Amino acid sequence: MKAQMPEENEELELAAKSAGSTTTTTEVAPVRQVHGLQFDMSDIDIPRLNITQKTSSFEAPTGSLVLDKTHVILQPNAGINVGVVKADKMWREDTPFDEDVVPQIARTPEELAALSARTSYPIIEFAEIILMIPPVPGEEVDHSVYQFPIAGNQWAIGKLNVQKDAYRQTFKRLATFQGLNPTVPFFAKQWNLSVGLMTKGKYSWWVPSLKVTDEPVSEEIQSFLSQF
Repeated sequence: MKAQMPEENEELELAAKSAGSTTTTTEVAPVRQVHGLQFDMSDIDIPRLNITQKTSSFEAPTGSLVLDKTHVILQPNAGINVGVVKADKMWREDTPFDEDVVPQIARTPEELAALSARTSYPIIEFAEIILMIPPVPGEEVDHSVYQFPIAGNQWAIGKLNVQKDAYRQTFKRLATFQGLNPTVPFFAKQWNLSVGLMTKGKYSWWVPSLKVTDEPVSEEIQSFLSQF
């Protein structure tokens, strides 16, 4: 059995550890009113997507993609075509996982410069990627998970936090596609999402991967994604 790499094996669960580290802003989101409910976009709570590692604290098959630490969305070594809703690049302190320290986050180059000047920790890139995921074909649809009916299908929406190798295999691929195809929005293509085991020396851990496909996203879904 391969050992788990300490600095990598929980990389997709660090979101929970760093969620409380936020930057104060004076921006106010526009207020919307839909069917009598008044809210702004900051009120929309998108659940986390995590990949189960050997040391994960929640119950799910190792290597599976799990929504809200409760619902298995994708089994290990399997793939499914998804829509990419949104992807934001940020930076954070690379604190040791066994230290009870909440890593500070920078969301802009200016915040990154300020963080670099005051921290003693290394700083790494990471990204939050919001995905729109259909049910696995042939499986019974749980409407409490796949809550959003769009284009004749039910969809789940979740937020994946990626760094290091997971960042390279997801966000960098999105950025490379968009940078070399400036006239084609990344959300106009279906992306194949999978989870695979990565091994380096005696260590192994599960990481997500996104690969662009030739399949377009329907106009109805593109219209939905463009709102973000």
